[in-house]
Amino acid sequence: MLPKFFNSVLGSSGFAVMQNLAKASVELESYLSPRIIVGWLRHSLYGRIVVPTECPLTKLNKSGYGYSGATNIDGVDYSFSNSSEEHVAAVITIALGKSVEPVDVKDIDLARLAKTIDLLCKAAPKAPANQYQHTVTAQPLQPEEPKQPDLNQPATNKTKNNITKPIKSKIPKIPGVRPLVQKPIKITKSESLKKCDVCGQQMFLDNVFVGCICFSPLAKNCKCTVDKDNITITFDEEWDDDSVLALVGVLKDGR
Repeated sequence: MLPKFFNSVLGSSGFAVMQNLAKASVELESYLSPRIIVGWLRHSLYGRIVVPTECPLTKLNKSGYGYSGATNIDGVDYSFSNSSEEHVAAVITIALGKSVEPVDVKDIDLARLAKTIDLLCKAAPKAPANQYQHTVTAQPLQPEEPKQPDLNQPATNKTKNNITKPIKSKIPKIPGVRPLVQKPIKITKSESLKKCDVCGQQMFLDNVFVGCICFSPLAKNCKCTVDKDNITITFDEEWDDDSVLALVGVLKDGR
């Protein structure tokens, strides 16, 4: 059985789906618990994280350096600082008296399941995090001397007809930041009839994507265009790469 505090982490519908998976396989349950914790931490806001009821942690904070918090394991106080998501997941799992066992499941199936868990954690309501308090008192700014406006004209390019056009600056690429997913995908109408591997629900109704339990939070953020044999799905910025890949994995068997 999964810990009851996962109900607030996944939402009631998502918790029910994961609970059924855990009941179906003991070894799969040992994978689900730490992976759900990782998904919860990954989609939590920075600052003090509100610890759900029945979670063994007594406090938890998230910063750019990692996670810091405390718990009690078998009567012994334990604290951690600037730790990874996996470390916190291991601490909670041990504090709950559970163990992590090897899982005899295909990697691609675990990858799909992990993406589904992330989607459920992302869609679950988030408790507001406390903002960090600054210990340095800000000094009042001194007014600057007035400056004359810059009268320089924007840089221009000369064309062969001697018509000047402003130079368009390119937005620099930021390392580690992926562009928004806007490229549509095309599926066949027969593929749209396929049910989700995790929750078993169908995701299309009258050739319109309505989503299953796993994908319904993002259903309103896409548009379907239907032709004779195909459906083209166009996404907005709410769909990131992982969400689109998870959907493709369900509808096209990972292709």
